[in-house]
Amino acid sequence: MLQCSVKKRGGRNTLCVSGSLTVRYISEFRERLLKLCDQDRDIVLNVQDVTEVDLSGLQVLCSAGKSLKEQGRKMIIDSGCPDVLLKTVEDAGYMYNEFFQCQKKGGKNNA
Repeated sequence: MLQCSVKKRGGRNTLCVSGSLTVRYISEFRERLLKLCDQDRDIVLNVQDVTEVDLSGLQVLCSAGKSLKEQGRKMIIDSGCPDVLLKTVEDAGYMYNEFFQCQKKGGKNNA
């Protein structure tokens, strides 16, 4: 199951995502992310409670991040990246700073 909610933090909207960021649930995540892309300058995601990520989840993140980068904007993953996201990024052969900024839990910056 996937849960998405938008919370106002520090004057910006943050998309809080928990659960499974996989092909089965990706359409809801994609819709929420696209709405934020239309509204805010930079996109802030909180994915600390994501438990699963597959290539479809990574594809949506990278696609949105690439589009934002081309517009001079950025995607920021706050509250640290869960290990499941970091592993999916590594397994796919991506570099963390290609499409989004994130930190490992514990504060090491990967951007």
